[in-house]
Amino acid sequence: MLVIKRSFKRRHMDFSFTKRVAFHETDCMGVVHHSVYAKYFEEARVEWLYAHGVEKTHSPFTDYVLAVLDLKVSFLSPLKLGDVFRVEMRGEFKGAKLEFRYKILLEDKLKVTGSTLHIGVDSDLKVQKPPLELKKKVDAFLPKFKDEDGRVSR
Repeated sequence: MLVIKRSFKRRHMDFSFTKRVAFHETDCMGVVHHSVYAKYFEEARVEWLYAHGVEKTHSPFTDYVLAVLDLKVSFLSPLKLGDVFRVEMRGEFKGAKLEFRYKILLEDKLKVTGSTLHIGVDSDLKVQKPPLELKKKVDAFLPKFKDEDGRVSR
């Protein structure tokens, strides 16, 4: 069961969606297997594309795909079978690369943090500039990263 909850009260706000932990995502102890968190990050990115009407800027609708260069996950405490959690996401382009940062929360308790770094490529795996429509949506609707002083980092 996927329940999408969008947060767009301000122009720059975390994108989030809500999901329930399914049986097939857990191990024999009833906790989410560590490999599943990467799938949760992917679901957040795909839901963001659909929420902003730019899903057609990505494969299979076009030759452009956001290939993953780097994936980081930090586990603070596990999710369990039946937990209804929220994935929050931020992102920004850094040249041709696109970085996303994620928080997974159960109620308001932080459970997992992570990031993915992407580069746009074509079907021959040659680096491509991002589609203008996608770049505009990322710049308009995903907040920029801020350092500890509240300044936008680049």
